[in-house]
Amino acid sequence: MRRPRLSAILILAILALASLAWAATSSFTPPAQPGNIFAVVNYERASGVNRTTSITVTWGQVSKTETMVHPYGSCSSATPAGFVLLVRNGGNTSPFSISTNGTIVRGPYQGEPPAEISHTCYKFLRMRFR
Repeated sequence: MRRPRLSAILILAILALASLAWAATSSFTPPAQPGNIFAVVNYERASGVNRTTSITVTWGQVSKTETMVHPYGSCSSATPAGFVLLVRNGGNTSPFSISTNGTIVRGPYQGEPPAEISHTCYKFLRMRFR
């Protein structure tokens, strides 16, 4: 009787640890023409509060990580809240991917800026790749 209970506890502990390491990932292959690549990410949330969120962008062989500090004031618990990523594409067609501990609202795409760029609870994040 004791063994099944112990097994269930171990399985739950393993699942809890696995969920802590989970990250949202999205990939995109940009077109050959120059333009702006955008992505929208919401902050990680815990107990109804927005948390500091990190994002890793990998483009070809280059990888960069940024940490976005959680917002203060009225945006600290507001939903939706997050940041808009902008990367300038000069014609690079290497695979482009993002990984974050937040929630990806709009995966990477090349085109017009998203509506969230003018929202007060969204920050603007520009990454430069050469």
